Amino acid sequence: NICPLDWTDMKNDHKSYHDYDSKKILSLIRDGDFAHPGEEEAISQLLELLPSKNFKKILDVGCGLGATLDIMARAVSAEYACGVDIDQEGIVHCQEKFPQYSWMQCDSQNLSVQLVDQFDLIYIFSALYCMPNQYKVIDQIYDLLAPGGVFAICDYSDTRKDKINNDYLHYSTKVGFNPLSPDFFKYVENKFSQVKQLDMTERYIKWYNEFLEKLHNKKDLIIKEYGQESYLGFNQRYDFLVQDIVEERLGGFLIIAKKA
Repeated sequence: NICPLDWTDMKNDHKSYHDYDSKKILSLIRDGDFAHPGEEEAISQLLELLPSKNFKKILDVGCGLGATLDIMARAVSAEYACGVDIDQEGIVHCQEKFPQYSWMQCDSQNLSVQLVDQFDLIYIFSALYCMPNQYKVIDQIYDLLAPGGVFAICDYSDTRKDKINNDYLHYSTKVGFNPLSPDFFKYVENKFSQVKQLDMTERYIKWYNEFLEKLHNKKDLIIKEYGQESYLGFNQRYDFLVQDIVEERLGGFLIIAKKA
């Protein structure tokens, strides 16, 4: 059993799981440049549902360590692929590992200011939940999407039945953790056409349980490289996430929408 970690001193550390070191720990656990459990399967599911397998220009918002963009760019035969992320160290990592693509440090709420191109496919994998103004991000993406272009999201959803008395288990839900609400889904439906939504909650439970098993198996390596506090923190956070999903506070979903 893992001793619970006291999060009191970390309550203001809302970047705890979005910075470069945290992404590297997640990558170590996952055996690849992905920051979230199940990402390969989520990519495969998206590719199955896309109306086409040919997109000339694609944009990855919140690209992390770059592996998702690499898979997507090759799968859809992209002529130009760009990844943006607010984390500069992560962008440097992407530039060094995947120099064939374009990478940019960029605040997702200013996308259409920093980017001038229009894209045929724009997607966000497990990143919108940590963005402060999600509606503004969607507006920015809409502006950058070419007519007839496709937009996709794979992320957490807020499935609480009673938001006053049925709070999340983990401290990070108070700062920097904003699962997407029913109102958000309505906003996307009103803005885009041909919106499809797939419930991924059962897969999230499977992915996170598998992730916890991998984390436990790599306990000694994580502690050696990053310290015991990091190991305990990750263990508790993802254990809480599984509980939140099982107890119907959190869900997972995949949305595919088209711009008219």
